[in-house]
Amino acid sequence: MIMMSIKPRVMIIMFLQITLLFAVNSTVLGEQRVDSNATIKRVLILGNSITRHAPAPNIGWYGDWGMAASSKDKDFVHILQAKFRQVSPSVTVDFENIASFERTFWEYDLSKFDSLLALHPDLIILRIGENVKAEWIEKHNFKLCYEGLIDYFRKKDNKIKVLCVSSFWKTDKIDQITESASNSRNCSYLKISQLSDDPANMALGKFEHEGVAKHPSDKGMAAIADLIWQKISSLQELK
Repeated sequence: MIMMSIKPRVMIIMFLQITLLFAVNSTVLGEQRVDSNATIKRVLILGNSITRHAPAPNIGWYGDWGMAASSKDKDFVHILQAKFRQVSPSVTVDFENIASFERTFWEYDLSKFDSLLALHPDLIILRIGENVKAEWIEKHNFKLCYEGLIDYFRKKDNKIKVLCVSSFWKTDKIDQITESASNSRNCSYLKISQLSDDPANMALGKFEHEGVAKHPSDKGMAAIADLIWQKISSLQELK
């Protein structure tokens, strides 16, 4: 795992807009003490099986977390959750598998996400794309639907910060569209598909089912979390 330098760690604190205090009863972060009253109080991660997959014994998967991670604390969601809590214990990280949107985005009823809207997230990390088939992209206007998804989550608050993250596997056309869509909606964009160039970032040989084995290994999950964390550290890139 890539260790954070002092500068990015301070930038994270600034991003969360935590008031720095030097009282004895404050939480210590390095030499600084931070209040738990952060402006960013709730993070929502929207993903697919890399975010969470329920047990599926028929394909040799028995976990209930990011597919192919060896344990819950090794998937990218829970690594990020731990990083946020190191900065401020008050930050809540919620997550949801929205693969059903990927597979039927052109006719998906977005009102199904109302329970997630009710969480009132301050920051949304949108990390999807792997389940979008190439033949659907133009036929069903994936860009328009992806933009519509962002708009739906911002319909009550257009100041919600959104970080759009590319596919883990290389799907250039989809990644180009998600990047273009994120730019059109004034979101930040992060490409992570280069991670799949390294076979060690996938759980190859650890599962009999090929689909499961191509998911991120513990190393791959940690790399995804590190890249997302570094992106969040760049204040000027998050709108």
